[in-house]
Amino acid sequence: MKKISLAGLLFLFSISNANAALLNIGFETGDFSDWTLVGTGSVKNDSDHPEGQYYGSITGNSSLIQSTDFFGGETIEFMWKFIANDYLPYNDFAFFVGDQYFKLSDVATVGDYGNSGWNKFSYTVAETYFGPVIFGIANVGDSGLSSELQLDAVSAVPVPAAIWLFGSAIMGLVGFSRRKS
Repeated sequence: MKKISLAGLLFLFSISNANAALLNIGFETGDFSDWTLVGTGSVKNDSDHPEGQYYGSITGNSSLIQSTDFFGGETIEFMWKFIANDYLPYNDFAFFVGDQYFKLSDVATVGDYGNSGWNKFSYTVAETYFGPVIFGIANVGDSGLSSELQLDAVSAVPVPAAIWLFGSAIMGLVGFSRRKS
């Protein structure tokens, strides 16, 4: 019985450490390594960003993709800034896709040639999700002026360890009550 209990604890420990694993999350390698860039983008290092030395930037009709997995209750967070290098009626927009689609901003929201400033996005995944996370920018209706999506401090926040400990305590109580019967 002790071997089974020890194996069960080791299994729970391994699950608690199998969190969403986004790589090169702040672009601090100075490039897009571990990401797939479709379209036009670069890693920049000027002083106008929230964290670290570098941040990612995509323009035009472009996307930045990384495959990952999220367990229910985990949170993805990142900082973003939309720069509208365009004007209405050309409503360029920026978006994020994980297990759902989220429009971050567009020209109509920030105004002609407007700028959203840096914003924090935080979303908790309700159910386990295995697939890509996608950051995108769409240039709508023209090819002359391309808006920009800047990204920084992308992270996956794991389910708190207390939840795993609570779950293992419940399993222990169930096992103890069965053993007592």
